[in-house]
Amino acid sequence: MEWKKYYMVALFSLVAAMLFADQNLLAPHLTAAGHDFHFTDAERDAKLGGAIMGAFFAVGAPSALLLGWLGDRFNRVYLLFGVVVFGEAPCMATAWVTQYWQLLVLRTLTGVSIGGALPLVYSLLGDLFSARQRSYVSAVVQLSTGAGIAVGNVLAEATGRKDWRTPFLVVSAPTMVVALLMLLTTEDPPRGASEAALHSLHKEGGAYQEVVGWSKVRQLLRSPSNILIIAQGLPGCLPWG
Repeated sequence: MEWKKYYMVALFSLVAAMLFADQNLLAPHLTAAGHDFHFTDAERDAKLGGAIMGAFFAVGAPSALLLGWLGDRFNRVYLLFGVVVFGEAPCMATAWVTQYWQLLVLRTLTGVSIGGALPLVYSLLGDLFSARQRSYVSAVVQLSTGAGIAVGNVLAEATGRKDWRTPFLVVSAPTMVVALLMLLTTEDPPRGASEAALHSLHKEGGAYQEVVGWSKVRQLLRSPSNILIIAQGLPGCLPWG
């Protein structure tokens, strides 16, 4: 049914927004956290502003690649639920950290959900909507992640004034509830279901069996557009000036 597709868009976008709300929860409270860990200003900047954020994003890229590969082979709704739980359980546990190494480990694990969720969400939506509609649906997801980051910053500031750990519990608990709702009320659409070239295959009861392999990866890496996108990534993230 048509309404079910848009319900799934809304729920997947909400999950993405809530995951990305987690991203900057520590940022407004670096000073308070640094005092708790007895850091100097230089240690605070290096360990909280540098090492933790670096570790958080360092696991994101490998997670995206791994979940993209797994998404070709297993139920994507189950995978997305697992990614959310794997990332948000450490986020919730952050509410009770007492030592820096605990915070570092937990924030690193939380990075898995940030990196691994979007490939699954885009893959799911790609099989729900035709090529003409995908750009609009992708825009909704992209907007939701930005909104999630903004809301996360507001929540972190509002709920972390007495204890900088509180925002991690405030964000992670409802995210787990929404993920469970997603698991119980959505389903993994047939792969390639919205591709015009595969309509006859699905009408005959067949299933799309193609999966990503190294030969396809090499083909993608030969595309000039992909080469430029990858090449600009590192310098594009550096604070020039």
